[in-house]
Amino acid sequence: MNSDSREQFETLWTNFLEGELDDAETDLLRELLTSDKELRQMAIELYQTHRLLGLLIQEESTGKDGFIESVMSEVLRHQESFDSRAMKRVHEQAQAQSRSAPTLVRQRPAPAPANWYRKWMTLSMAGISLLMMIWLAGKVLRDDQRLANRGNDDQSTAVETAEPPVKFSRVAKARFFGELTPAADSTVTLHQSYVLMSGMVELLFPGGAQAIIEGPAVFEAQPDNCLAVNLGRCSVHAPDGAEGFRVETPDTRVVDRGTRFTVDVSEFNETKIQVVEGIADIYKSASPRNASRGPRPEALNLEVDDNEFATKSGTRAEEVRLRSKEAIKVLAESGFVVTPEVFDAKRHRMQLPDRVVSYTATLNEADGKSELLETVTVQRGGDEVTYAADDLIPVELIGFRVSRNQGRFDHVLGGEELVGHPGQALADHSLVTGVINPGGSVASLQSSPVLNSDPENNVLGTPGMAVRFARPVKNGPGPDIVFFEIHPLPSPADGDAFHVSPLQLTSGKKSHTIREYDLSVNSPEALPVTRMLVHEAERGEIESLAALQKAKFSLRPVRLEYRALAVGIDLSDLGYAPGEEAEGLFIQDAEDNDIYVDPVLIGGLP
Repeated sequence: MNSDSREQFETLWTNFLEGELDDAETDLLRELLTSDKELRQMAIELYQTHRLLGLLIQEESTGKDGFIESVMSEVLRHQESFDSRAMKRVHEQAQAQSRSAPTLVRQRPAPAPANWYRKWMTLSMAGISLLMMIWLAGKVLRDDQRLANRGNDDQSTAVETAEPPVKFSRVAKARFFGELTPAADSTVTLHQSYVLMSGMVELLFPGGAQAIIEGPAVFEAQPDNCLAVNLGRCSVHAPDGAEGFRVETPDTRVVDRGTRFTVDVSEFNETKIQVVEGIADIYKSASPRNASRGPRPEALNLEVDDNEFATKSGTRAEEVRLRSKEAIKVLAESGFVVTPEVFDAKRHRMQLPDRVVSYTATLNEADGKSELLETVTVQRGGDEVTYAADDLIPVELIGFRVSRNQGRFDHVLGGEELVGHPGQALADHSLVTGVINPGGSVASLQSSPVLNSDPENNVLGTPGMAVRFARPVKNGPGPDIVFFEIHPLPSPADGDAFHVSPLQLTSGKKSHTIREYDLSVNSPEALPVTRMLVHEAERGEIESLAALQKAKFSLRPVRLEYRALAVGIDLSDLGYAPGEEAEGLFIQDAEDNDIYVDPVLIGGLP
């Protein structure tokens, strides 16, 4: 990285932060980031620092600024195991901010001229470094003190380490910055600042309290049944026996008295709290009173009319009690200002979304990787149900057409020999056989697909693939169909997007687009699959299922490492009424990139 490139990057990055990046500058910044590894590393550090400090002008990745998110995400996807100084700095800053300077997380200064911005950022980073040094110095002193008193503290240490751990009890499409997505039932590291970029996680605390955290969020678990939330929303359920569970924010302490409540921390010195049922006590975080032992505060005098608080002015109070269906907003910019809010029950998460939770598979003896599906666990209507592979309703391929025929004609995965006709590759339990790379369309279907091609009479089928279930699938709660595709690790982590439609778009039926899988490459539950063989068509275009069945194939091994991703398809999203049955599905690639969807198993849930 030469000095000219660095200077260009600094100028362009400043313009991006100030919301003044034009199209030409966008192209130049993209070119710099893609051609210089050192600049990408610098961009990662600056990007995460600015996000944690709340300095980004653009909150949504739309328009010309969206490519920065994509570049950062793409770089991070290839650094799953990295523990670089950038990551260490982000974690240390998040911890330092949550303990020493919490309001830094959510302050957003007005844009300043570029030269003043650089000076301000230099001072800010120096201040952060000073906070880190103070925190580290304090930590060293505390560690030394613990070592000096170790002989006297053996009993208390034993008690502390004996405390049951906090668990990631459930995980749904969660992606964390700089670290792998934790597996369900894995242990949460206390005092570690987690940066949840997207998705949801459910934490289970030793006292029995459960907290669902929605990304984007910055949080950490603390001892004595406490959750610290510096940014984002959490929904808490503290059942009988878990009273006294605490949620700490930079401005407030919320203490459960046996309840369900929601805490929402924004970047702008604003915390919203609402109680769904029960009672919660809210304290100013800087108050010296011990909330778990001190006297309970008197209820704030809030009048309710049609679920709206009638109070018009803010109330200054350091202690507030909320009861069922009450909500407040706390502003900490000038004291501790409490303002009534409209209660919204939809903001509280009772559970994680219905989805494919996990699956199990047999292991290939040669490489120890997954081969045949054994079971799949799906959350339906809030309940987790495990199905054996034999219980799934298999499909038959009844239509196939590609939308482009350039290069190799790879449309079948299989073993050393094809069993029956290619369409049967979707009906078995194998995660490494299937019919891949069907045709697609950027837009989803608006009318019924044409299933049968007749090139001689100028009748062409709709690009895509049609499958029919061995028996109709009934629309029940949550997902009704499981869809597996194989996906290479270097590709985008979310899986290949596709449109799914009924075989006939009548009586209110519609297409639905799936762009994110329940189990993506980031999910520990998405298992690596064993060696595959592509059956490559030797010549000719595959314009129909008949052409696919008549094609001559040559075998070609797959070199990349693949994982089997999974997603649930809810027939309600296709316009089916509860209890209504579906005969089959039509699937098209969404043509959002050069990689097409690769189905290996489609099964209806009984």
